[in-house]
Amino acid sequence: MSRSVSARLDESFVALFREAPGAPLPWTAIATALSLSLEDVQAVVARLELAGYAFDVSPDRGVAIRERPRFLVHTEVFPCLDTRWLGRVIRFYRTVESTNDLLLAAAPDDAEGLVVFAEEQTRGRGRQGRRWEAPAGRALQFSILIRPTRGVWEASDATLAAAAGMVDGLREATGVTALVRWPNDLSVDGRKLCGILSEYRTAAGNFVIGIGLNVNQTEEETPEGGTSLRVLTGRETARGPL
Repeated sequence: MSRSVSARLDESFVALFREAPGAPLPWTAIATALSLSLEDVQAVVARLELAGYAFDVSPDRGVAIRERPRFLVHTEVFPCLDTRWLGRVIRFYRTVESTNDLLLAAAPDDAEGLVVFAEEQTRGRGRQGRRWEAPAGRALQFSILIRPTRGVWEASDATLAAAAGMVDGLREATGVTALVRWPNDLSVDGRKLCGILSEYRTAAGNFVIGIGLNVNQTEEETPEGGTSLRVLTGRETARGPL
């Protein structure tokens, strides 16, 4: 999804609570920070409630975020991005057959760096047609659109860059050190944590990097030979910032 003025306001509102999660912010402080009227702030709160947020609201103490959405939403993702072109346009879906298939069929005017997230894939796949499955809302399942200028060989470099980026990002965000298991997996202690599947559609010039990361699955929910961040760290991880 591209970001409208209201979407940017929602993102800025949620970002105000990053420094003091759970603590209330006065209505007037929010209004001043966002250059809004009190009525406009109340409208933002109402809009975010529809997106899955729950708030503690008091006329005197202000507003506090009590609960964040179970599913990925733009307000949890965009404020954490510091990129020039990658992920500047994101589309969020509850259920799709395959995020890779969506982007392999992307239109010529879809921007390079477009990212598609899905909470659930009904036909997710890995290498050699192996099935990729994860409970809805537990993993990160997404694909990235690349438009290589020199064909598939340049695109193969992007696959390696994606793997290296995942390793660095996981270490920084969670403290988990994963290893790249050739050709397309990240593993910890020999157990698969993340899979990467790159595919190229020559006619359209679409190169797609699909990534599936096990995040909040329990031991019972991870496939045989796999693991998750929850299993490794003993706690749930917020998927939006990750």
